[in-house]
Amino acid sequence: MRLIERYIGSTVLWSIGVIFLVFLGLEIFIQFVSELSDIGDADYGTWQAFIYVLQLTPNQLYTLFPVMALLGSVIGLGVLASNNELTVMRSSGVSIAQVFVAVLRVAILVLIFTTVMGEVVGPYLQRHADAKRELLISGGQALETASGVWVRSADNFIHIDEVLDHQNLRHVTVYQFDKDHQLSLLASAERVEYINGAWWMTDIKESVFADGRVTSQHTDQKVWSVELRPDLFQLGFAQADSMNLVKLWHYVQYRAENGLQVSTYQLAFWKRLYQPLATIVMMLLAIPFVFFGSMRAMTMGLRIIFGVLVGVGFFIFNELLGQVSIVYRVPAPLAAILPILLFAVIGALMIKRAR
Repeated sequence: MRLIERYIGSTVLWSIGVIFLVFLGLEIFIQFVSELSDIGDADYGTWQAFIYVLQLTPNQLYTLFPVMALLGSVIGLGVLASNNELTVMRSSGVSIAQVFVAVLRVAILVLIFTTVMGEVVGPYLQRHADAKRELLISGGQALETASGVWVRSADNFIHIDEVLDHQNLRHVTVYQFDKDHQLSLLASAERVEYINGAWWMTDIKESVFADGRVTSQHTDQKVWSVELRPDLFQLGFAQADSMNLVKLWHYVQYRAENGLQVSTYQLAFWKRLYQPLATIVMMLLAIPFVFFGSMRAMTMGLRIIFGVLVGVGFFIFNELLGQVSIVYRVPAPLAAILPILLFAVIGALMIKRAR
């Protein structure tokens, strides 16, 4: 029986690998097409865009892995059914529970791979790729370092400690130089916000250097006369998919402590936490597609169609419920787990009926 279980598992694993390669090719093509409009901006060329797309793919595929696992499992088990191998196995005493165990073992192996890809490799490559892309598109105008983001605008050199989002900066320091490359102004603002097409500085401390003297002043709020596009700060913006679970959790706590919006990041955290469970549920959902009804009557094409419908349905329902939960303030843990529980119940009922 163990030999049969290993055979079932290897077939399912091989099918998931094929589906992974198919999705990989599609993802690279789609992402590259979306970058065509930016190719040619400053130093951002075709090769740079291709490298950027390659670095994005681990994170992009990680979010789609439950769907890929479902399709791969459906195809793997479907191949066995189409070749009448499952019929022979069933007649020789192999139960649905044993097929379940074989698929579950593959699911554990798949989870090890996806966890490393989604929690270690993916976030690192995503953040590095975004920073590199913005640096190339800006023509070197902006640079992200370990101590924050540096931006140059005319004679101003600007340092930003924290980029909360594209229009919200914290702890900004401006170094302004005159035509002789001497420091003429040093200004620091606790917060800078982009409001109605203009940058507004809050809690500003300025020191003016002129005629060998230093004049200091404090201003509560004023408009910052500088030409900087908000999207320039994409490289310093902490995006949920550029952080692993630990960093994402700390970032949620940080935003909550500072009175910032956290619902989007909370939802992203719980979705990533439940991702392994979603993958397992999707893989086990493949079993009813093989044993539900007559195995010989259902063609491979029909199984794939049903698999695609279920996978896409899960993805859309998961994304839709997430957005609805943010609007109606549904607890993030509930919104993230509900689609998984729903499809798990549907799968359990179908397996029970297949018996």
